[in-house]
Amino acid sequence: MKLSPEQVEFQDTVRNFLQEVVPSTYIRDRISAGRRTDSSLWQRLAELGFEEGFGAEPALFSIEELGLLAFELGYALSPEPLATRILATHVAPRMALLGYDAKTTTIAPRACCDLVIDPTDGALRGSIIAAPGCEGTEQLLAFASTPQGVRCVLIHLSAKGVQTKPSPSLDLTAALTDISLDSAAAISFSPEASAMVEDLTEAVYACEAAGVCQRVIEMTCSHVKTRSQFGRPIGSFQAVQQQLAQAHAHAESLSSLSRFAIWAAAHSPEQRALTARAAITQAADSAPRICEVAIQCHGGIGFTWEYDLHLYLRRALAIQAMFRLTAERADEILARAT
Repeated sequence: MKLSPEQVEFQDTVRNFLQEVVPSTYIRDRISAGRRTDSSLWQRLAELGFEEGFGAEPALFSIEELGLLAFELGYALSPEPLATRILATHVAPRMALLGYDAKTTTIAPRACCDLVIDPTDGALRGSIIAAPGCEGTEQLLAFASTPQGVRCVLIHLSAKGVQTKPSPSLDLTAALTDISLDSAAAISFSPEASAMVEDLTEAVYACEAAGVCQRVIEMTCSHVKTRSQFGRPIGSFQAVQQQLAQAHAHAESLSSLSRFAIWAAAHSPEQRALTARAAITQAADSAPRICEVAIQCHGGIGFTWEYDLHLYLRRALAIQAMFRLTAERADEILARAT
């Protein structure tokens, strides 16, 4: 899908800004210091005006721009989840007609949630494992089981019955949080609104994974053009070319599918659920494999701590863990496709 001139300018602005404020040196310094969030970085991100623009009435940016933002955050390996925070705070309430205050909100993907709404008193019980983006947020969108099916719920993280603690993360650039809930109050949304929130979340994460894949492909293409073996660039060897060409094809396919899923969320409600499921399923399947091919094409340097490829692989594996393909999800995708 071709981007408009305004969308190209939007994407270029985000990329240039992130290259300046989130270089590899910043990410590694932050990992070494063990900082789970950075208020000064959030301040710099706020200077771009994206949160204000998405939250304006009428909004200055659409869900398609949010997909581009998520793509660039994945490309830069941003340690702050700006896209999902904007989604939960501004975009989801407007698109799904959710009636809650636009306080700082984030989203826990459905696979992270093991929650039940007690039908007798409406209280929320259970746990959320490795919820992303909770540092510095006031509210959380999650998913809970009810006798009528899965519902999206809004949780106040400082409410009675809600306990949080830091969780270890394979993705060293992301801060995760374990949350336990014991008779906690929560706002439950309709089946239609719950489905839309889940679809939007999947489409945004698929865009982020596509950004990760494009970056590792670019890093690898640059490496194989300059790294020589037997007097020739290793990119001239057919075995390397075939692996990289296949990885590039998968990355382009994911990029196109994730952009279509974002477009469908805004313009084609009947296709929204299927395209979102297809995009995130492909992201969970292909993004880690693309990163692994990139590491292989780098040879020995690809496995070293000093090189950034393993950080991108960790991000891809984290997305895979949040949206793993279960038998239930596979049956749902097949049912929607037929």
